[in-house]
Amino acid sequence: MDDNAAATPAPSPSEWLAFAFIRDAPRMPNGQYLGIETAPVEPWPHQRVVARRLVDGWPLSWMLCDEVGLGKTIEAGLALRALRMSGYVGRALLAVPASIAAQWQREMADKCLLPFARALGGAHPRHRLLLPREHERAASSLFEPELLVASTGLLTRRERQPELKGADGWDLVLLDEAHCARRSNPTAAPESPPRWTRLYRIARDVLRPKAAALWLATATPMQLEPIEAIDLATLTRRLGPFALEPRVALAYYGLLARLRAGAGLEPLEWRFVARAARHVLRFDPAAARFVERSVMRGRAGTALRRWLDAPATASAAPAPSLRKAVLRLLFAVAPLSRAMMRHDRGLLRRCPPARSTCPRSGSPARSGGSTTCSRRIAAPSPSRSGRTASSASPSASC
Repeated sequence: MDDNAAATPAPSPSEWLAFAFIRDAPRMPNGQYLGIETAPVEPWPHQRVVARRLVDGWPLSWMLCDEVGLGKTIEAGLALRALRMSGYVGRALLAVPASIAAQWQREMADKCLLPFARALGGAHPRHRLLLPREHERAASSLFEPELLVASTGLLTRRERQPELKGADGWDLVLLDEAHCARRSNPTAAPESPPRWTRLYRIARDVLRPKAAALWLATATPMQLEPIEAIDLATLTRRLGPFALEPRVALAYYGLLARLRAGAGLEPLEWRFVARAARHVLRFDPAAARFVERSVMRGRAGTALRRWLDAPATASAAPAPSLRKAVLRLLFAVAPLSRAMMRHDRGLLRRCPPARSTCPRSGSPARSGGSTTCSRRIAAPSPSRSGRTASSASPSASC
């Protein structure tokens, strides 16, 4: 017998109790954020806001559209860590471009302590693991590991389709550089049928039905035309009636643009936007809670409710004094606002991050520090003036 092992005393009852508490704490009331707060990285405030919203809204699907450099990987990783520790996520798939698959695996290991296996190419299924030690392992199926990083190139190969379609489902699928899943003819006439890329078809027909939640990460949801952002949002299954005909969603944004420019709407158009707002408040609890907290407060909120609940025989247009509040409401319930979270780089210019240290080791935090501002930037309308050039992202290409 090992002398050192023999000399080690058995844990006391109080120590066993402490171990059990540490194990079960994430599943206790208000413990759902423990995975965020105990990660070896200190997130910026906007990253903590996004990660907590992903946890609070589980199993809702989202578009994560922060601009390049603002930490979409950290946001997704912290939320995934919290959800896994809380028992909500067992199987998760990160579908990412091949050029950054190893980077994603390393980030999940170093910053979130998540033991993802990375699928390797070849005739026989193999995986690369980093935790608890770095090694390769053979498997009976490419999609066998509970936590898997797989390249989108691997997922879209024709010879992999039978294995992908026969794989067990996932609690979460994250698609990075999601703008690569798009229509290849976005500039065609609106009545032209879309020609989908292979990645979009697989995301829509295979991955989405197999996933309880789908997170779409991209800094550039629109490459050429606004319809592309609507197409991506449709994959979240959170657009309600707007998903049935994307052109209606674009028409909604057209009306918002006229209101923002100070123009008026016809009575039928006012009734259309009011009905869209009522639909969101009634059938989308997550969006309704956000709208109630951020828009429907005080006297303006009371006036907005009176306008929304007005009978059809009343004047469709709100009072001039209410127009500003109505515009805020209509942007808050817009199709992309319901499914997209986005911060721009102006957030860091307004609130520059200060250096921070890891709460456990005292070494500099990998995320780059923290800020004193947690202001959230509303999801933008899909207009040409607000688009980000597709060349802005250096991480990977389609």
